[in-house]
Amino acid sequence: MKNIVCVLFVCACVHTIDSTTLVYNMKIRRAFAAGSLLSINKKRHFAWLLTALPIYYQRTRNLSVQQLPNTVHEKTTSGGSIFNVRMLAPYHWWAEVTTGLEKQTAQYGAPSNTEVSRTGLDDIVASIGKNFFFAQDNGQLVVYGIAGFPTHRDVSLHDQFDPLVGTRFFGLGGGGEISYSFIKEPRQALIGIIQTRFVHFFNRSWSPILPCDARIQPGNVTDLVMLLQYRKNKNVF
Repeated sequence: MKNIVCVLFVCACVHTIDSTTLVYNMKIRRAFAAGSLLSINKKRHFAWLLTALPIYYQRTRNLSVQQLPNTVHEKTTSGGSIFNVRMLAPYHWWAEVTTGLEKQTAQYGAPSNTEVSRTGLDDIVASIGKNFFFAQDNGQLVVYGIAGFPTHRDVSLHDQFDPLVGTRFFGLGGGGEISYSFIKEPRQALIGIIQTRFVHFFNRSWSPILPCDARIQPGNVTDLVMLLQYRKNKNVF
């Protein structure tokens, strides 16, 4: 067994109305897969990649709450770092674990006029998959399974609009990706990528926000991401 440790530092800034926690965000997680392209993984060798992703996240939205006469304006900011450990195994198998250390602050305007904050670990998301190559290795198909584990299960009244730092739910799903290299040279590459994923989040109680005998149904998340990825030497855009 041969181990290769590579540490990558990437900075991302996100402004979105998506309520999915950051460790599930496919646009962010794609940076971890890009890092594996920089490591040479022969059939009988193992490689390890450790990725640190400093991140700042901002979201604004208007909430309609039955208990309040008017809509509530929300502004959420998160700062911290997402950490990913990826193992590249023989025959193009791979496995990874992702989590984040973050501080999230939510400000709610009239009529509530409140501010809540939390610092801690995001959910722990584990994935395992396999890469298949075609078209003389210019094309690639990836299939994988994904499981999410909340680091915080307790719910407080501060989570009445949206959980802070993590989902509080267990998740299970799978996804796939297909890509093709239009340019594939040692110094530069241009890749077209289509990625999709389905994740089911399991029901649970939501007390004290809901009655003790009530259960919340988070439902499912389906994502579709299409992108172009350009690499110049070891810089990926």
